[in-house]
Amino acid sequence: EGNQMMRVKHGFTSADALHAAELAKCGITGTRNIFLGPRGLLETHFHKKNNPSALTRGLGEIWEWPESMTKGYACCYGAHASMTGVEQLMKQHQFSYHDIARIQCGLHPTPFGLVADNYEKKWNPTTAIEAQFSLPYCVATVAVNKRLLANELSPGALVDPAVRALMPKISAYLLPKDVPTFSGRVEIELAQGQSFVIEVPHPYGSPGNPLGWEGEISKFHACAALMPQALKHPKLERVIELC
Repeated sequence: EGNQMMRVKHGFTSADALHAAELAKCGITGTRNIFLGPRGLLETHFHKKNNPSALTRGLGEIWEWPESMTKGYACCYGAHASMTGVEQLMKQHQFSYHDIARIQCGLHPTPFGLVADNYEKKWNPTTAIEAQFSLPYCVATVAVNKRLLANELSPGALVDPAVRALMPKISAYLLPKDVPTFSGRVEIELAQGQSFVIEVPHPYGSPGNPLGWEGEISKFHACAALMPQALKHPKLERVIELC
């Protein structure tokens, strides 16, 4: 829907973590046996089926991070396969967004419903949150700017003439339900007549196509630059070093 709770809910989570750390620092005590106690999480929420040993199995030996995801773009994941495909085709065939006559994006029905099912709204977003759920805005932005992070969602970015001119050239169609949910297919036709097609099984940032340290650090710096009180460079480098 493009409502503001998309922002607020993450703020609550971050605030809770900070409050917990500050309370612990002050010596405030909390529940010790939160998982296995008689009124702990497993008993109250999963009493019919739980496996406490899974909490520590392989601890220090099995690392789950490589199977997790860092979003490559600051928008709905439903648009990421299309954005990845556009970036890859532009890089592979060395053409500019000025050359594009048409972009067709194939999506699984689930992401289609999130980012492409309402032409009037999705092809004319008026707020940053609406833009994050707009396939044409996201695809056009990555074609023009080679990225979509917070800066590409500013009030000025939302009315970028280059992005707005490209959006009507972008269309979406449904792929079969049996394809992987967040995979995609991108077809680009250039004004000169050439056309290119790419299948995208793994969007940028997924375990099958990770950002890598270079991408993680680049995104970290881009986000840190938007903090109300900027951290000095040595502190940012210290965070990276610790990670």
